[in-house]
Amino acid sequence: MGEWMGGRERDGEGVKKTVVIFIASIGAVASKGVLSPVLVGLSLAYGSQLSGLFQWTVRQFTEVENVFVSVERCLEYTDLPQEGGLLIIQRQPEPSWPKQGSIRLENLKVRYHADMEPVLKGISFLIEGGEKCGIVGRTGAGKSTLMLALFRLVDATEGHIFFDDVNIAEIGLENLRRKISAIPQDPVLFGSTVRFNLDPFSEHSEQELWDALQAVQLKDKVMKLQGTLNASMAEFGDNFSVGERQMCCLARAILQKSKILIMDEATANVDLETDAQIQTTLRERFVNSTVLIIAHRMDTIIDVDKIALLDHGKLEEFGPPEELLDKEEGMFRGMVKRVGAAGEAQLRQTAKQSAEERETRRRRMEGK
Repeated sequence: MGEWMGGRERDGEGVKKTVVIFIASIGAVASKGVLSPVLVGLSLAYGSQLSGLFQWTVRQFTEVENVFVSVERCLEYTDLPQEGGLLIIQRQPEPSWPKQGSIRLENLKVRYHADMEPVLKGISFLIEGGEKCGIVGRTGAGKSTLMLALFRLVDATEGHIFFDDVNIAEIGLENLRRKISAIPQDPVLFGSTVRFNLDPFSEHSEQELWDALQAVQLKDKVMKLQGTLNASMAEFGDNFSVGERQMCCLARAILQKSKILIMDEATANVDLETDAQIQTTLRERFVNSTVLIIAHRMDTIIDVDKIALLDHGKLEEFGPPEELLDKEEGMFRGMVKRVGAAGEAQLRQTAKQSAEERETRRRRMEGK
């Protein structure tokens, strides 16, 4: 802005000098000899310097304005509400928490600002430990807000969230977030080594890292890199494909061994083959973990244990996929119908097979 104003001043410099000379000349003639030639020359000399002073003044004004914008931003940051404490010594959960990984929501309401309408409007449901739950709904239904609330990136306005009967609002953020794994839509990778991106806290052996890479079928690629595990990874993982970046995040989640895994549109930007590979890995490596999957692809969530359908911040439907598919005029049934007759038939068959497998597992567990 200052350079632009200075440029405008320079463009008009010749005009200003002409005006100064014209005024000085008119003054000398009008004075009828009162002004000496020396004074006239002095006025012309000083007048020619005014242009530079004008430029300096304009630049100072614009510089002050820019600085005050920075001050304004700093003041905005100081007024932001502060997150809860990282550790609350008096309320630390057991090191093995959560043992089961159950998630219970009780009348959960979330709003982003005090004078705004709630984004989540009294949601209540229970996901048992080890269950896989799909979160579906239209854009703006509140799916991502629900995920933010589970991490306490946004606090509940009303209601409670329990992990294994522990209210997450009463424990430290570090205790909470270290126990949850997340795979977002845009993979989070750092400009460092492969080893650091898999194990940033150096908590695992080299063999464990290779086992995790083998599970996501990245072992061969990493072995071919110069330095293998110590090979450089570009910022945001730009030297890996989109699918490989997601696989790196999945390998990191495998190493963390969390009882709760949250996937927020993790397969939205990958091809069908990579999507299938991710689903296979989930079923093999997270058998005893609770997995929440936000997805738009029906085939990604049709074989889960439960479906939570959100609409305008409300929980409209909740239950096993095969039950929701049989619900007349149901919203989930309507979403499945939109994929076409052939796709609907395939999804129904998959949901039926999944229900039979769950029943077989349940009977096997009861037999034990």
